[in-house]
Amino acid sequence: MSVSRSPGAALLAVAAMAATAGLSQVPYLRSGAGEALLRLSWRAVSERVDECRQATEEELSRLPLHMRQETVCEGRVAPFHLRVDVDGDVVIDEEVRASGAREDRPVYILREHELRPGTHNIRVRFERVGADAATGEQQAGATGGAPAGARFPAALDWSESLSVAPGEVALITWDAATRSLVRRASQPR
Repeated sequence: MSVSRSPGAALLAVAAMAATAGLSQVPYLRSGAGEALLRLSWRAVSERVDECRQATEEELSRLPLHMRQETVCEGRVAPFHLRVDVDGDVVIDEEVRASGAREDRPVYILREHELRPGTHNIRVRFERVGADAATGEQQAGATGGAPAGARFPAALDWSESLSVAPGEVALITWDAATRSLVRRASQPR
């Protein structure tokens, strides 16, 4: 089988290769290359919260006799509230819900915020929604599967004056040994 090649196709291929070679010499500058980065990364297992209600007669009538329960309970994992302040300005302020369709999996935190190089006063507050800050216990309706010492704390508060260089990543993460948020060694961006 013979393949015919047109001079136009060969010329186009040579031009494409020349363009690729030329573009490979152009320096790549990514966005924020001179900035530092504050990275928050951890996993939390929160308290399970059961929300119970009385089933209606209509709901019960649709079920076989052996499956009827007068009290219907649906469980989920209590959400957390994450707040990050940089030099007194709120840069992250959000409720973080558990993963999974029924919100019954762990809560995963992976947030990043660009920082100007220099020294910054950083505060990270991570608190379970509905927890009593004084005692750390969940308010009515919570059921915990783990002993009190093994539970993730109801509230974490980390603050520090942080010096960062251009391209540096300051990682704030959970340390199970100290049961607190800690800063890990800086990494290049």
